[in-house]
Amino acid sequence: MSSMALTLQRVCAAVVGFTLASSPIVGCQRASEEYNARTALNEEFLQAVNNERWADAVGLLNKGADPNVPVDAGDMPPVILAVMAEDDHVLLKAMLAHEVSLNVVDPFSFGNPLFTAAGEGDEIAAQLLLDAGMEVNARNQNGWTPLMAACALDGDLATVRALLDAGADPALGTPEGRMRPLDLMASSQDREDGDAIVGLLRAAMVAGGGG
Repeated sequence: MSSMALTLQRVCAAVVGFTLASSPIVGCQRASEEYNARTALNEEFLQAVNNERWADAVGLLNKGADPNVPVDAGDMPPVILAVMAEDDHVLLKAMLAHEVSLNVVDPFSFGNPLFTAAGEGDEIAAQLLLDAGMEVNARNQNGWTPLMAACALDGDLATVRALLDAGADPALGTPEGRMRPLDLMASSQDREDGDAIVGLLRAAMVAGGGG
């Protein structure tokens, strides 16, 4: 193969991510077409997720869409939307099966997917993410943990129990240690299972030596 052909092959491989064994011109054109098809598939996947067409999004994943397709700054990452989706967690399970990165941030809560699940009070999503290896005591950009989010927002008893069972530390406080999960519960009024959550937190504090 000539030096020019080798150079073209390397440039094409660098641009579209393919190693070409055939004619560099023909191979590069074919690789470019496949790259464009993948890009279109990813854009269609984003549109499906953003328009809450959950079943379509799952189908596109199965066709090869990238669950880690980048989004514009300030936009909600697809996996965060999957956590919030009312689809019996079908999309979230599919994205986890397709090795979605969980190292993303919710632009509104400044937390990771587990933080979102905890704040939403979605015990099943939280458990799926914990099973996928998410760190239960990871803090968001404001220094809050998923357990704090569950207690301050819409976390229910099952979600709080799942977090504690996974090793959530009820003694961790907000920056400067001013507010712990138990303190955050005190500011949450009229919660259906508020007393049960408080009891669970107190028991966990005692068991951990922080009560």
